[in-house]
Amino acid sequence: MDNLFNRLIDLAAACPDKKAVVFKGEYLTYRELCRRIAGMAERLGKEGVGQGDRVCFSAVSKPEMVAAYMAVQACGAVAVFLDKNGTPENMAAICEEAGAKILLTDKPMKEYAEKCRVQSLRELYRQAGDGGRTASRIWMQNCRKGRPLLRKRIWQNCCLRRERRENQKELC
Repeated sequence: MDNLFNRLIDLAAACPDKKAVVFKGEYLTYRELCRRIAGMAERLGKEGVGQGDRVCFSAVSKPEMVAAYMAVQACGAVAVFLDKNGTPENMAAICEEAGAKILLTDKPMKEYAEKCRVQSLRELYRQAGDGGRTASRIWMQNCRKGRPLLRKRIWQNCCLRRERRENQKELC
């Protein structure tokens, strides 16, 4: 199956020390990116984020944003991007209206805690780099059918999308 996750895994295996994400002198290698994604996905899973959930996030385009987006995808959730320059009030309203499980941001949002669960994106990213499970343990964790767990989820998502496209073609 040729998709973004599988390509990332293949690149991490083929050239783990090559730069994957670069921003103003800050960078992550493929190995580091996979480790961050796996750690963030694990922590999001512990927060209750799962298949089909919405996760709002607001971030500057830098390595932590890329890792967060990929981690949301790895959980099977849907990323809802919010304007990084948006006001906390607007972000909370969008998060509430979208029915998001969690909001990943580093804006001060204490006064809106009752509207949405807020998690510090920077803290989540930092924790993901401080140990946790390696990407290989997350991606290669076998499920009942022997397929890697995340690849199985990705496969299921792809099959659902293919069925939807076929159904839409039949309607036309």
